[in-house]
Amino acid sequence: MTAPSIVAPVRVLTAAQARQARLLHEERADALTAEHRERRARGEKHPVEDFLFSYYPFSTARLRRWHPGWRMAYDPVADLDPAGHGIGGDVQEDGSRTWYVDVPAGTFESEIPDGDVPAGTLLRRADVDRYLAERSDALGFMVRLLSASSMARRTPQFGCFGLHEWAMVHGLRPGQQRHEALPLRLSQAETDAVVERERLVCSHIDAFRFFTPSAAPRNATQPTRATQEANDNPACLHVGMDLHTS
Repeated sequence: MTAPSIVAPVRVLTAAQARQARLLHEERADALTAEHRERRARGEKHPVEDFLFSYYPFSTARLRRWHPGWRMAYDPVADLDPAGHGIGGDVQEDGSRTWYVDVPAGTFESEIPDGDVPAGTLLRRADVDRYLAERSDALGFMVRLLSASSMARRTPQFGCFGLHEWAMVHGLRPGQQRHEALPLRLSQAETDAVVERERLVCSHIDAFRFFTPSAAPRNATQPTRATQEANDNPACLHVGMDLHTS
């Protein structure tokens, strides 16, 4: 996968416009994570919402971090406070921003400034070239996986009935469950009976890898990371969840 050294932006923001865009993003992120942050401060757990921050590597601080988009550019002054200090966790002491590159305005004819941006002014944009150089394998995998598992490319299968969750606790003894504070709706014996009675057809590696040793052999297939592109089901809950990180 190759790309030009510097990707031309299609829109350019002034410092004021970039600051406003950041503020709106931060306000939205703060509103969406407020209850989670308040619970965390109290040491209180939530059985559902905490999962989004423990299973996926996204902290509330990272979700709050504004990103203009890979085809956007902006005046880097927007990343400094009135005292000249960097704003945000990815702005360095010298004012540079991690995974961004600064180049003079007017470098590309395709630039469409949204305000008065004099030629020669440094503009900041995502360092796409570095990302492709260092992360092209991961990006390629995500593109192939999302394309292959879309409903336009693959017929969805709805017959798993979410039994991967049951298979994750099959055959466990007291004290072995990861979430002991949340009792099962059925007894352990009744839960085991469902897993043993029904046909397990889980096709997603990131669900299957949590099956207990006694449940894994009962699955119709044995998904692996290598076969994920060929097997992922567009109707799968976990495939949908992966959109969160792609």
